[in-house]
Amino acid sequence: MASLSSRLSSFSLLKPPTPTIIHRNAVSPSSKLQFRSCVTTSSNANFLTTNLKLGNSLRVNSQLKFNCPIVSPDDHWGLWSVLLSTGAFGLWSAKTKIGSMVSSALVSILIGLAASNLRIIPYEAPAYSTVLEYLLPLTVPLLLFRANMRQLIQSTGSLLLAFLLGSVATAIGTVVAFFIVPMRSLGADAWKIATALMGSYIGGSVNYIAISEALGISPSNIAAGVAADNVICAIYFMALFAIASRVPEASKSSTDDPVTSVNNAETKVHTLPTATATAIAVSFAICRCAIFITNLFGIRGGTIPIATAIVVVLATVFPPVFKYLAPSAEVLSLVLMQQVS
Repeated sequence: MASLSSRLSSFSLLKPPTPTIIHRNAVSPSSKLQFRSCVTTSSNANFLTTNLKLGNSLRVNSQLKFNCPIVSPDDHWGLWSVLLSTGAFGLWSAKTKIGSMVSSALVSILIGLAASNLRIIPYEAPAYSTVLEYLLPLTVPLLLFRANMRQLIQSTGSLLLAFLLGSVATAIGTVVAFFIVPMRSLGADAWKIATALMGSYIGGSVNYIAISEALGISPSNIAAGVAADNVICAIYFMALFAIASRVPEASKSSTDDPVTSVNNAETKVHTLPTATATAIAVSFAICRCAIFITNLFGIRGGTIPIATAIVVVLATVFPPVFKYLAPSAEVLSLVLMQQVS
């Protein structure tokens, strides 16, 4: 029996010990439990914090990806490809039924608005500054190579009087509209934007930029005015052209319009590399002279008005030269206006 009991006792020494709580630094079991609870809570908090940070990072990254356009502002080749393609599509659309109703410039504007709002192209980019700073002034002389004032006064007749009446009516309407909708959110630029919009309704987007520069309107308000003008004018012109499409066409005479025939013949003969290169060079020279005069006399925003005055004087004094260059200049200005608009 003694040997059996000794064997049992030796066997009990081989048994695994009873599980016990190992107290760190001799703390009580309750304190140990609290310590374990604190460790667990801290790890859970770290885990939750990590997840929150990860979720916020994913959310920020998704927002950045959504806000970043497909064509970045620094992708100059890509952005110019989109701008030129938009202008080319607008010109092509003039051959279609819908495009002929709303005009090629309006089609280009609508495509540009859609591409910007769908984040295909950015809202702001250096290319847009290039358009306003270089292409817009360059377009003005090219448009006015036929601006022989002696011939215009003789040929326009009642049309010039109608334009003057329309300009006065636009000015009066702008004043009335400004008092009805004072645009207080624009601050000190409110009346300036109203004036620039009035100029654009009389003479187009070229006038808008020229007046904005002359009055020193802030770039943000210029962009806001352009956006509002494009949206409202898109709706207005679509409705206007839809109404005009219902008007029956005038009966065509058996003989073509002699002015149109002459212009078409000139376009075919004079749209040559030499005439095109000369037209570009003359337009650049006129813009350079306008910038020089503007800087000399400190005229703010006077580049476009002075360039206009110079080309009108030259076209009146040297009509044969500018008449020869006019067809090529008109083709170039048509392409450039698609980008400016």
